[in-house]
Amino acid sequence: MKRLVIIRHAQAENYAPTDFSRNLTSDGIIQMEMAAEKLATELTGGGGELSDAAGVDISSTKILASAAARTVQSARVVARVLGIPTDKIDLRKALYHANHSDYLNGIAVSDDSVEYLIVVGHNPAVSLLVGELMGGEIAPMRKGSIAVFTAKIDRWQDICVTHPVLSAFII
Repeated sequence: MKRLVIIRHAQAENYAPTDFSRNLTSDGIIQMEMAAEKLATELTGGGGELSDAAGVDISSTKILASAAARTVQSARVVARVLGIPTDKIDLRKALYHANHSDYLNGIAVSDDSVEYLIVVGHNPAVSLLVGELMGGEIAPMRKGSIAVFTAKIDRWQDICVTHPVLSAFII
């Protein structure tokens, strides 16, 4: 069984020298901390860091994130709250301006030893990705939203074949 977590980055500043360099606002950091705390409760059954969850090996967790500043910061907040070492964050510039198929490909080629895969990205790709995983429905992902899926699979490449179950939606 695998758990897939899709996160849209939190609130970012409106202006920066480039879109890629836009940072989270102070409200965005708080927004992501609150969402990550709710995620911790969901993933652990109510108790603490992910490493404290029954049967969860922290070494089987990975965060895949766009390399844009706001997604990197969101991923780091999630890692801190869940107790995931930052070396478990895989930053990919290719996920910036990517479409949902690019995100799906990134998921599909993930190491099958990873049991908890957390993906942090941008709209519209994350909304389309969540919608596709839900069977084609449109799933609007607001800033800081989190969708948690459970899939009875052994290989990440099978994520779309088995129709994962949406087990939580955190706003």
